[in-house]
Amino acid sequence: KNRWKNIDEALHFASQMTDGAQQSATMNSIRTHFKEGLNDIGSIAYQLLEEESANFPTELAVETNITLATGTLIYETFQKDVLPILNQIENLNVSLLPIVNNFYGTSVTVTGLLTGTDIITQLASENLGDAVWMSHRILNDEGTLTLDNLTLDDISNAIDCPLQLSNDSFLKLLNNLTHA
Repeated sequence: KNRWKNIDEALHFASQMTDGAQQSATMNSIRTHFKEGLNDIGSIAYQLLEEESANFPTELAVETNITLATGTLIYETFQKDVLPILNQIENLNVSLLPIVNNFYGTSVTVTGLLTGTDIITQLASENLGDAVWMSHRILNDEGTLTLDNLTLDDISNAIDCPLQLSNDSFLKLLNNLTHA
């Protein structure tokens, strides 16, 4: 396992593990997520608590069990601020699982640098419920592949549960449940 103390070490590893266009995309993603990691926590928590929660449904028509999976950086924030609000919705049971970044090392804690393989490895043996929710940041800019070139279908099939992504909107994910 590799562990990085800073962005330079992560970039060095990425340069050794990838080449060509994939190397450039991986290194740009690392730079972006190291730079924006703390901003993501604030923006997601603020959006959820201040804007969206007033529009959440008070109940779902049928019992629904969801697993939220996040990088380790935002895990405690979600545990403290997000789960209590989501679990107030009648018939909605939300659990939270942190995904440790084994590919780049445990010092890389943002959700956007998780690989499909790490997600699969850590979720495949879990009781995930009806769906897994994650940030769109696990995919490339085109919204098609993880850093290790897996698709959402690849991950969903491997964990035997639908993986749903959103652009930081729990309301959108909830609306997909209520309109399904």
